[in-house]
Amino acid sequence: SRSRSRSRSRKVVPTGRSGLPLPTRPPFDFESYLRDKDNRRFKLLIDQPHKCHMGGAGGGRSYSPAAPYLLIAIKSTALDFDKRQVVRRT
Repeated sequence: SRSRSRSRSRKVVPTGRSGLPLPTRPPFDFESYLRDKDNRRFKLLIDQPHKCHMGGAGGGRSYSPAAPYLLIAIKSTALDFDKRQVVRRT
């Protein structure tokens, strides 16, 4: 038990600092982020203009019960297209 108390009573020697100043980050411009967050132009890689077209639906005032009520677009890489197709077919 004496050796245990001796090891606990050892003084810890602090390590020396390298002398280099820590890098500083510029302040985050939150207002600019909020202003520009929706101003994006994504390239259309897979163009299927008639995929959801149901005679009379899409942009006009006429309503078709077969027209999609809600279309959700999810951003993903084009490389994952085959994986998504497998999920759609199951």
